[in-house]
Amino acid sequence: MTSLWNLSLLLTIGFAWGVTPSLARLIAQFGASPVGLTLWQAIGGGTLLLAVTIIRRRALPLDRAHLVFYLFCGVAGTALPTSMMFTVAPYLPAGILAMLLTTVPLLTYALGITCGIDRIAAGRLFGLLLGVGAVGLLFIPNGTDQAIAPVRWIALALLIPMAYSLENIFIALRRPPNTDSLTLLTGMMIMSAIILAPIVGISEAYVPLHFPFGVLEWAMLAMILINVICYAVFVYLVTATGPVFAAQAGYPVMIFGVAWGMYLFDEQHTAWIWVAFGLMLLGMALVRERPVASEV
Repeated sequence: MTSLWNLSLLLTIGFAWGVTPSLARLIAQFGASPVGLTLWQAIGGGTLLLAVTIIRRRALPLDRAHLVFYLFCGVAGTALPTSMMFTVAPYLPAGILAMLLTTVPLLTYALGITCGIDRIAAGRLFGLLLGVGAVGLLFIPNGTDQAIAPVRWIALALLIPMAYSLENIFIALRRPPNTDSLTLLTGMMIMSAIILAPIVGISEAYVPLHFPFGVLEWAMLAMILINVICYAVFVYLVTATGPVFAAQAGYPVMIFGVAWGMYLFDEQHTAWIWVAFGLMLLGMALVRERPVASEV
C-alpha cells in the first residue's frame, strides 16, 4: 500500500509539473514582460513557503553561507530559468519545451564530470549521448522544410536546464548542512524576489494584476501553487523513498508535458520528434541519480 501511495504521488507531481510549460505558454501569450511575470512567481512562491516555514516553526538562517546559497540558487534556480521560460514559451510548442526541461539530469551529469564530482561511466555516458542526439533531432526540418522552431529559440530554451544544472552542482558543493530543503527553497524564492524587484522597477517591466481574476491571473496562480506543492511532495518522496525513486518524476513530467501541449494547444509532432521523445526517455533512464543518503 505504501509503494502504491508513493507511486501515485510520483505520477501526480508528474501530471501537475508537466502542465507548467503549457501554463507558461498561455501566460506568455498576453505579451507581459517575462521578468515581471517571474517577479510575481517569486513573490507568490516565497510568500507561501514563508508561511509554511512559520507554521513548521523553522527559522530561516541568514548567516553568510546561507545568504550566498540563496543568492546563487535564487538566480540559477528561479530568476534566470523562469524568465527564460516565459521568453521562449510563445515560440516553442509546450511539448518541446517539456522535453528540453527534462535534460537537467543529463546536463548535471556532464557538469558533474567537468567539476570532478562525478565519474565517467559507460552506461551513463551513453545516456548523455542519447540526450544530445534527442536535442539534435529537434533541429530536423518538418514537412514544410522548416525546423520545429527557429534555432535561436531552442538554443535559448536550453539555457533553462543549464541554469537548473548549475544550481544542482552548486547544491552538491555548497549546500549548508542541517537545513531542510523547504527552508532553503524559501530563502531562494525570497532572494529571487529581492533581486528581481529593482530590475523590474528600473526596466518598467511591472505586470499589473486585475480583479476579478482573468485567464492571466488564474494561470499565474496555478503555476505558483503547482510549483510549491509539487516541490513539497517531491521533498517528501526523497525523504520517504530516497532520491533515486523520487528522481523518476522526470519521466511522467515529460510524458504529461507533451500530452498537455497536445490537449491544450492541439500540438502535432513529427516522427522525428517522437524519436527524440523516446531517446530522451532512454537517456534519462541511463543517466539516473546514484543512491545517496536521504534527507532528514
